[in-house]
Amino acid sequence: MDIVDTANATAELFMDIALSARKNVAKVTPIYNPAGARICIDCLSPIEKGRLAALPNAARCAHCQHLHEQRSRK
Repeated sequence: MDIVDTANATAELFMDIALSARKNVAKVTPIYNPAGARICIDCLSPIEKGRLAALPNAARCAHCQHLHEQRSRK
């Protein structure tokens, strides 16, 4: 994968995030970085392997999920 492929993959990633947020869909499509790791839809950091082992459909890292749940309770 060369620099142009990486740039295109990154642009596509951010476009997917923006479109998912705009549609405000309840079920979030998993997002992967160019290296193939699943990333958090909020902070764009890789989701912890242990979290994915426990929750294969997790869309957020543990920290962002905690924040999301706190905001949802208010």
